[in-house]
Formats: sequence, C-alpha cells, structure tokens
Amino acid sequence: MHRPIHRIRWLLPLALAAALWAATQACAGVAEMPKGTLLVDGEPVAARIAGTPAARAQGFQHATEAQIQSEAIYFTWEEPRRPRFHMRNVAAPLAIAWIDPAGVVIGIERMTPGESGYQPTAPVGAALELAPRAAERLGLSPGSRVRLIP
Repeated sequence: MHRPIHRIRWLLPLALAAALWAATQACAGVAEMPKGTLLVDGEPVAARIAGTPAARAQGFQHATEAQIQSEAIYFTWEEPRRPRFHMRNVAAPLAIAWIDPAGVVIGIERMTPGESGYQPTAPVGAALELAPRAAERLGLSPGSRVRLIP
C-alpha cells in the first residue's frame, strides 16, 4: 500500500519540473525567434522574424508586457495570403501593419487582448506586429514602405 504513495511522491517533482520547463519555453517564444532589420520608410528597425509556421503561430503569445513594448515581430509568407490573427494569451494591445507583396503598408489595425478575427482586406506578403506607441513613433501608416534587409 505504501508503494503507490511512494510513486506519487517521486512523480510529483517530475511533473512540476516538466510544467516549469513548459512555461519557460512558452515565455521564451519571442526571444527564440531570429533577429533581423527592417527598413520602415528608410529607417532601420530591429524585429524578430516569424518566417516559419511555428514562429507565426507563436507570435506574441505568452510574451511579457515588457517584451511586447520592446520587440516587433515581422511575419512573412512565401505566397501572398489573407492570414487571420488572434490575441489569445497576449498580455497587451498590439498594432498590426498589413504589408502587400510589394512592401507597402495597406492597412493598420489595433488589436485587443482576448479578441480574434483580425485579417487584412487583401492578400499580404508580410505583417508587422508591435506596440501601438512604437507604430506611432515610427509614423507607420498606410503607404509606408517596409522591407527586410537581407
């Protein structure tokens, strides 16, 4: 009878360690994305690059508010599309700039935590997520030009 309790005592620390590891991996999502430099209307801007399905799915989910304020994520797709974005598990509002295949911003939306269904009006080749104040500081608006420096 003591044997099952002994097993539980042994498994509990293991389960807690696994949960802690999973939590740290989720929070590390943005920090794990490769860094790049964008030119936004000719001005260099540091950004994380979400060019894989896993990175695009991660986005700012589980990021801290400090990460959201200090980072930008540039989402890219090989073929133009109308992606849908959601704000589940996101700690603060974001601005998203929809960028056509020629690198021109065709629209900007403010996204609210917990909401979903954000989608461009036309196919895009990229999208840029960042804190709303950062978008304002850059003067990001429809017609702005954005490109990734190779």
